[in-house]
Amino acid sequence: MKQLLSLVALLWLTVSCIGGQAGKDGAEMADSAAAQPFVSDVREVTGRIGDGTSMHVVELITDSLDTLYIELNAARMMGGLVVGNRADVIYNSTPNGRVASLAINLSTLQHLWSRPNGDGTTTGLELDEGGRAITYDQPGAGYDAWELRGGRLILHAAGQTGRENSAFADTFDILQLTADTLVVGNDRGELVWTRDN
Repeated sequence: MKQLLSLVALLWLTVSCIGGQAGKDGAEMADSAAAQPFVSDVREVTGRIGDGTSMHVVELITDSLDTLYIELNAARMMGGLVVGNRADVIYNSTPNGRVASLAINLSTLQHLWSRPNGDGTTTGLELDEGGRAITYDQPGAGYDAWELRGGRLILHAAGQTGRENSAFADTFDILQLTADTLVVGNDRGELVWTRDN
């Protein structure tokens, strides 16, 4: 009986030592993982919204024909989540997948927009596919090109003929984009546009 108790005690001691070592190794591995933080991998991609899209995940068929599944999470698709429309998405690759920080429906953005001026006239801004912009009845130099970079709308003006260095670009944050409203802003204020077509 004493031999049986001695054997049980020895077995218990061996298991305790092995378990303690495993626990120590596990703790060291956890500390090692915590010491190496995840490096952010932010990317911007343009493509078409695929039919595998759901309320919280957009299937994006990129311009290079890759298919990406990007979780919208806290972000939403500005301009609506419509299958077949073109979109620009800024996302971060995480250990759990791709998560969008900003998503903009380009098909909704590419229209003719207008806004009233203070003098009773109206200014028009047309954003065409391919980056061409046309302004109507805008005081001063009009915009002739546009691009979306980093989630910001950049409007370019080539400048006036005969005036050197008159080209410029205005950069705006897109604050709101719906089927009938575009609100942009920068440090000079906000502009509210209404869709004309």
